[in-house]
Amino acid sequence: MASTRSAAAPEVYAEVLHFYARQMHMMDGGDFAGFAKTFVEDGVFTLAGGRRVLEGREAIGAAAEAAEARYQGAGRATGST
Repeated sequence: MASTRSAAAPEVYAEVLHFYARQMHMMDGGDFAGFAKTFVEDGVFTLAGGRRVLEGREAIGAAAEAAEARYQGAGRATGST
């Protein structure tokens, strides 16, 4: 059976992982506007569980900031080991 994966698949996979790492670093650092800018202007973000859908960068950034306040930094990376 022939593989459906292209030769570029490992590079694309690594690029996607790097993208998500940058996004999470922004969230961990409190850069909610930067996080929101990683979405296209009319991007749609469905929250876990699918109960709430956010439309547009502004809504995505505001929801991320509101969530951080709710969790009061719980789980935020501190840089210490």
